[in-house]
Amino acid sequence: MQEIINAYNPNHPDYKFRTYFYNVVKDPRMRVKPQNVSERKWRELLDAVGGENNPDCLWPVQYDGFEGLMRRKTEASTEIKAQEEFVQAVETATRQIMQWANTEMTRRMQNIKNKAMEHQHRLIKVFRAINQQQMKSYADANGGATPPVSAEEIELLNRFKDLSKRVNRSAASLPRRAEALAAAARLRQDIAPADEIQISDEEKNRIMDVIEKQRAQIDDIERQIEERFAKREELRARRDAERNDAAQRHSSPLSSYALAPASSLFSQPSLRR
Repeated sequence: MQEIINAYNPNHPDYKFRTYFYNVVKDPRMRVKPQNVSERKWRELLDAVGGENNPDCLWPVQYDGFEGLMRRKTEASTEIKAQEEFVQAVETATRQIMQWANTEMTRRMQNIKNKAMEHQHRLIKVFRAINQQQMKSYADANGGATPPVSAEEIELLNRFKDLSKRVNRSAASLPRRAEALAAAARLRQDIAPADEIQISDEEKNRIMDVIEKQRAQIDDIERQIEERFAKREELRARRDAERNDAAQRHSSPLSSYALAPASSLFSQPSLRR
């Protein structure tokens, strides 16, 4: 009879409508042993969660009767809702970060492409200036003749003509062929699309270093071209001055007087018949 009374007494350790749930309790003030629990029972509960200092911060929490179960249900619903809100916030922040990263990556890649294109155009301009200067120098040295074409240039010209003929012959079907080849390549091996290519910071720094080196080389070439132009103009001015001095010396009275006796020999009577 006493056992039945104890089973329905909430203040007795043998209360039958008492249960324990393992909650995550991080506050040290809440991690205490509840009342009306035997030492053996409490030790078994702690051993089930891995001890008092378990890494998951689990702690046995006592719930009595139907009201305790309802309180446990309310707490679980509140915690689940909070976790769902946290997960949604994390997903939203992740999407925003990914969107920003894609936009920033696209912008930086476009800037790199624009800089590379600008440097290529500057390099082509420098090469054209060098070529024109070489052709002009060759023409001045060879009486206006055109420099001969090398074998490599002839081979490149023939290749370019061949490629132009092929492209012009299949211009209508070229896009479809390119799409078919790309699709076949993707089927053969897993190729990531261009939008999914990830470039690390090290590769971006390497690209920027190459661009800076090209810029320095282009500036150096431009400086050398300017120096050559200046030297050429100085040499041309010096030659013009020397020619003017020579012309003045030939047209002076002293030179005409020196040539007079030689011309007068042919006017003497001794040379006449």
